[in-house]
Amino acid sequence: MKVGDTRRPGGVSNVAPARTATKVTQTEAAAPQAVADVTSVLGIAEAEFSPKVRAAIMALMAEVEKLRRELEQSKRRISYLEELADQDTLAPIPNRRAFVRELSRMVSTPNVIKRRAACCFSTSTD
Repeated sequence: MKVGDTRRPGGVSNVAPARTATKVTQTEAAAPQAVADVTSVLGIAEAEFSPKVRAAIMALMAEVEKLRRELEQSKRRISYLEELADQDTLAPIPNRRAFVRELSRMVSTPNVIKRRAACCFSTSTD
């Protein structure tokens, strides 16, 4: 199922241009005016909603919200696992994999940036 952007392109639509103020008489002010508000969801006017259409749209909107929550949860989990892959299991320091990656990045950086670096590497086979 593909869900596209539900916003209309171009921002706010159906906005009338500003009118200049005119003098209103007492009888015009007291006359009732018809309300012309139109409600629409996803571009479908309220008059076109049958109970089945309303139920189907509500189900689709709930599914989209569920998928958004799952996506956010997955992004947080991926971020956590990426951090875990670069940390030592016993101490909160970068592991060998992260160290070698960062060292390679520093060595391959051109000397455009004038910076000094030193490296001390010790390993134990016990």
